[in-house]
Amino acid sequence: MQQETEDHANALIGSLGSADAATWQEIGSKLSAAASSPEARAALVQGSRGLDQPSQGTRNWLWAVVVGAFAFVLVASVMAIIVGVFVGARSNPVVKSDLLLSIFTATVGFLAGLFVPPPGKE
Repeated sequence: MQQETEDHANALIGSLGSADAATWQEIGSKLSAAASSPEARAALVQGSRGLDQPSQGTRNWLWAVVVGAFAFVLVASVMAIIVGVFVGARSNPVVKSDLLLSIFTATVGFLAGLFVPPPGKE
C-alpha cells in the first residue's frame, strides 16, 4: 500500500510539468478516488494520532499574543487618529482618517467579540 501510494505520487508529480486540461482532470479524479478509499482514510487517521491538543499553558500564551496584538493595533490607531486630528496637516493628510477609523472600529469589534458568549449559551 505504501509503495503503491508513493508510485502514484511520483507519477503525478512527474506529469505536472506538461499538464494540459485533460491531464489535470485525470489527476483530480485519481486524487479523489485515492482520498475516498477506506485505506487512505485509515492511513490519515493513523498519521494524525501523534498530534495532541496543545497544553493549557500554550493556549493561554497564544491567547495573550492574539489579544495583545489587537490591543496594540487599537492603541496605535487611536494615537494615529488623535495625531491626525489635532496635529496633522489638514490640507495634505498622510493617512486618511476613514482608514484609521475603519481599523479602530474593526479592532474594537474583535475585542468586544471575545467577551460575547457563543450563541445558545446564556
